[in-house]
Amino acid sequence: MNPLGMACLIVGFVAMFARSASRRWQLLMTGRPENRLDRIGERIDAVWRYAFVQEKMDYYQPAGLAHKLIFAGFVLLLFRILMLWGRGFSPDFDLFILDPQKPLGAVYEFIKDTLSFLVLVGVAVFFYYRVINPLKRITRHWEGTLILLIIASMMLGDMFYDGATMALAVRASYLCGASNAG
Repeated sequence: MNPLGMACLIVGFVAMFARSASRRWQLLMTGRPENRLDRIGERIDAVWRYAFVQEKMDYYQPAGLAHKLIFAGFVLLLFRILMLWGRGFSPDFDLFILDPQKPLGAVYEFIKDTLSFLVLVGVAVFFYYRVINPLKRITRHWEGTLILLIIASMMLGDMFYDGATMALAVRASYLCGASNAG
């Protein structure tokens, strides 16, 4: 844990995001103005159905289900990312309510671990459809395979982090108990 280093990383990443967002904003401003505040209910419904529920993915099974699993895993892991950034400042940071020793934290850990495994299953499905038995609608560019490997490494990294944390807790408990006995 190095709070100064973590603060520098956060500032640097926010600056990189701001620059990228600024360039995209400039591209958006080259188009003609459009009223996006009309039909708010329809727009919210469309965002819910197509962005969050991933309704169109139902047409492409089993790849659609694999896509939904990967998406759900990333939504849930957002909380984990926030926790890990917070732990850069304080090792006990658990996003206030997701402490694994508390009921909500235990439920979150179970769902996160289950979804992490299911994300790996989803990655395996896409790897199959990209490398072993390519579908017509999937391009054969190497970047797609790289993205799958990045997703898999993120899930495995999180699993290894949890495993290492548990192993260190057991070791610390053993060492503290051994020192008290002597």
